[in-house]
Amino acid sequence: MGPSNGSGLELRSLQQQIHDQLLGRILRRELEPGERISPPEIAAALGVSITPVRDAVNQMAAEGLVTVTPRRGTVVSPISIRDIEELYEIRLMIEPEAAELAASRASADEIAGVHELAERLEADPLAGTGRVDDLETYLQEIATDAELHAAVVRAAHNRRLDVLYAALRTHVLIARAVFPRLYRGQPHRRGEHRRVVEAIAVHDGKAARDAMAAHLHQALTDTLRHVEETAGGTKTDSIARP
Repeated sequence: MGPSNGSGLELRSLQQQIHDQLLGRILRRELEPGERISPPEIAAALGVSITPVRDAVNQMAAEGLVTVTPRRGTVVSPISIRDIEELYEIRLMIEPEAAELAASRASADEIAGVHELAERLEADPLAGTGRVDDLETYLQEIATDAELHAAVVRAAHNRRLDVLYAALRTHVLIARAVFPRLYRGQPHRRGEHRRVVEAIAVHDGKAARDAMAAHLHQALTDTLRHVEETAGGTKTDSIARP
């Protein structure tokens, strides 16, 4: 079955590739908040038909990543402080509970997997790159961080919870992208992921729940502090990605 036969599966695959490419450009700040996105131009540049591009852009609009307006067309959506606060409110409702469930339900392979991800996040930030604020290293960092959190949720073995959380993943990446420092480059943050994973490994549900909640609260505090510092000490409604 070839890509030119009009198969829905083929189109969805291409749509997701285009979506992920545009998301990557947003994360790299190649597409800034307020910048216009032209589906015909994207289709021409990629050498594909307009349909999967429009579908990818519509998917991004549903996710809140882009905004479609009558006169300006499609533009990259800004990130507001309230967006970040709402995201963390939702994560605090889901992830501590998922960590507690994972402590009693995770398999040995799942525990080994989240342990490996946690060790990667706890590794020396200078190893291999020599640059704490290198953009590509940071993007790898937040992708690993997002995968660890998703793996903890999967280890709760609740399919509906997993589906709900999967819808947040893009927003988690975008929210982290406004905070341009490696997590592991901050001494006060060391050990947070490891504490979550160790509690899951010894089947201590309460400790896993508390460790995850503490980690998310600290992440929100640090992100909001960074926003205030870069905005000159005041919280602005809209955040420009640095």
